[in-house]
Amino acid sequence: MFIVELSAYAFIGVIAGLLAGLLGISGGIVTVPLLLLVFTLFDFPQAYVMHLAIGTSLAAMVFNALSAAWMHNRKDAVIWKVVKRMAFGLVLGSILGAIVARFLSAVFLELAFGLFACCLGLYMLRGRKPHEGDHPLPGPLALNCIGTGVSFLSNILGIGGGVITVPALMEFRIHEKKAIGTSSATSVIVTFLGALSYMLLGLRRHVAVNDEAIGYLYLPAFIVISITTFLAAPFGAKLTHTLHPKLLRRIFAAALFATGLSMIFL
Repeated sequence: MFIVELSAYAFIGVIAGLLAGLLGISGGIVTVPLLLLVFTLFDFPQAYVMHLAIGTSLAAMVFNALSAAWMHNRKDAVIWKVVKRMAFGLVLGSILGAIVARFLSAVFLELAFGLFACCLGLYMLRGRKPHEGDHPLPGPLALNCIGTGVSFLSNILGIGGGVITVPALMEFRIHEKKAIGTSSATSVIVTFLGALSYMLLGLRRHVAVNDEAIGYLYLPAFIVISITTFLAAPFGAKLTHTLHPKLLRRIFAAALFATGLSMIFL
């Protein structure tokens, strides 16, 4: 049975890694609902299952984001000026998100996750013609506000931040491929702080899942997904630079719709 469980985590890691590299979303948009499904099938304590899925997802996505960011940086697709300007907001939002998350129920988190994914999918289907250089990059205040919002929601939903950062940067006429690359870099900060927050939150609340968990971090899933996403993310990042931007948006939207509907109705 343990082999079946590890195989499921490996599958989740491959899918998450490909999507993270391809779309700059850190994989959390698929990792959380799939982990929720696996944890439920293996009879994890229902009271902790959603928080555990979010905490484990964020921890596993740290290496995923590192791998994708490294690959995008090699393609000169990371705007480091934007990353630096967002850094303070990312830290602030992570702290606020961790404080709020401890008071939210698993049912609320599932519904919020599903609705958010569906709304974002609709947004990404809008026709857009971004051209980098037509408009100046957003200033430090705007980027810190974006960073705060991104990391706040990421800590609550376990999404890594890319699903918000990519469309937000595109709104400032940054090209999709550079928005995705820059998002991958900011996701390193978001996922690390989020994972640390959920681990400490679970320890403080004396969460007792089993001996293989530390707070809201389930170690077997974390280790297997971390390895498989790290290996798969570069392949997804390579596809980003070969696919048409319109196709990228459609893939992004389809992934969001499928995830959102599954969280709401299943």
